[in-house]
Amino acid sequence: MLFLAGLPGSVDKEYTFTRDGQNFYFEYDDITKSLYPGQVLELSGSNYVKKVNQDELVVSEIPDKVYGDGDFELTAEGGSGSGVITWSVPEDNGVLVIDGSTASITGAGKVIITAVKAGDNTYNPAEALYELEITKKNVVPSISGTVTKKYDKTTSIENATVNTLSIILEGVLEKDRTKTGAAAKYKYESADAGNNKKIIATDIVLSGEMACNYILSTDMVSANIGSIEAVITGGNTGSIWGAVV
Repeated sequence: MLFLAGLPGSVDKEYTFTRDGQNFYFEYDDITKSLYPGQVLELSGSNYVKKVNQDELVVSEIPDKVYGDGDFELTAEGGSGSGVITWSVPEDNGVLVIDGSTASITGAGKVIITAVKAGDNTYNPAEALYELEITKKNVVPSISGTVTKKYDKTTSIENATVNTLSIILEGVLEKDRTKTGAAAKYKYESADAGNNKKIIATDIVLSGEMACNYILSTDMVSANIGSIEAVITGGNTGSIWGAVV
């Protein structure tokens, strides 16, 4: 315990101490000098030792992580003393949550992980930072449904009489399926009448609340799922529009 003119003092706030063999030297900070000019400092207890900094604390390398990966353990190397390491990330960061030393991925993006090794009777606390990037999960699009129209000399699906086309995504996590979708532009590969016509989807884009955690493997796919009905003109003796001859 430290006393200044009979009053308790504070090592952290009012005095700076150094040790040279058995001799102790003190220095008032500016505030204390103005409050207690010329007063006497008494040191009670001969075991006072000024704390020192720990060896460098380093967060252990974390392997590459992708959105959807499982929980993983955080570890650190270095530091000094008997202090326990605690882990933290910024609140509501959208990428990672930590429980003890176990990290759980909540989204894609970058986050700063902080490790603090507590001080003890000899050492001050030590801190280490680690920037971790969680990459987006790859998803593969494909076309689902069907489309039918009458021959109109174009590859457009605008005049379709039946259109149930949609993009399905392989690789989306089960918990995200209702919050992640995709949209695209569709057209026939050719304008000729026929069945099992190739439909091409281009400019595919992700949508939905959780789409930010995924990346498309391609933005164009196709499937033989369309039909174009030939058009007969001029009665029984007329010609068939759209038929391949």
